[in-house]
Amino acid sequence: MEKASSRIKILKDIAYIVLAAIAGAVAIHIFAKNANFAPAGCDGIAQMLSEATNLSFYIWSLIINLPLIVVGYIFLKKKYVLYTLLYIGLNALAVFILETTNCPSIPVVITVGSETITDTGMRFVCTIFTGLLLGLRTGFMLKIGASSGGVDIPACIIGKKMKGFNVEVIITGFSLVIIGSSYFLYHDFISILLSIIEMLVLTLSAAYAQKDLRHAVECKIITKHPDEVKQIIMNKFRHGVTIVEAKGGWTDKESEILFTVIGIRELSAFLNLIATIPDTFTYYNEIDGLLGNFRWRREDVAK
Repeated sequence: MEKASSRIKILKDIAYIVLAAIAGAVAIHIFAKNANFAPAGCDGIAQMLSEATNLSFYIWSLIINLPLIVVGYIFLKKKYVLYTLLYIGLNALAVFILETTNCPSIPVVITVGSETITDTGMRFVCTIFTGLLLGLRTGFMLKIGASSGGVDIPACIIGKKMKGFNVEVIITGFSLVIIGSSYFLYHDFISILLSIIEMLVLTLSAAYAQKDLRHAVECKIITKHPDEVKQIIMNKFRHGVTIVEAKGGWTDKESEILFTVIGIRELSAFLNLIATIPDTFTYYNEIDGLLGNFRWRREDVAK
């Protein structure tokens, strides 16, 4: 049973890596290639070197990342490094396929009459979608305990050796240096601003990708009628509940705090029922994820 569960976990991890590799390839080849800005991290270095030379992005990506993988293998967890290596290989393959099949990149230069001008609006759109897809890529890799390579590897090594350093701050620092250096290729401050926007979108997208897609809400109910609240939670919504004894700070009277987690679609009906119970105060917030048994449908069997 444990072996089967382990195999399923590995297959899920590989599926995430494949999705991440495709997302990264689409972001770079379709959206970032012609937009004249450097994406955050080593993607930006590979992008700039590709534009400055005749070598493809995927070749520069391999040249940059493979030495980092070797160093990472010495200092970091083997699973982290192997998954990251698999991503780098699949991402390079995906970019190669897009290039050899002549998959078009979104153009940002348009011709108006006899003039050729840069479509600033399209550059901005490409920036947003690059950040969105690279953020999903990053989130998928972090979700399985790996990374997309590049600056993540030296940042993780520094964070491991120097405990006081925040890995995310180190990655941001590396990325800002890369973005700043892009001026020497593009000679355009707009390119730097677009790179910063892309990095911000990437950060938000990566955080969203790591969330549990099953939206749930944590509710805390402070009440003098715990049995009535418990019956609503367990019988009507069929969720578990934890009860803690408490004392009111103003009144010094005993009360109970009930903790429960419900589906977000159940929230409105739940609050309407709780509102009928006197001397009850409720507050709630959406949670990022769940681990363990949780009944999503009322017909689910309790464990």
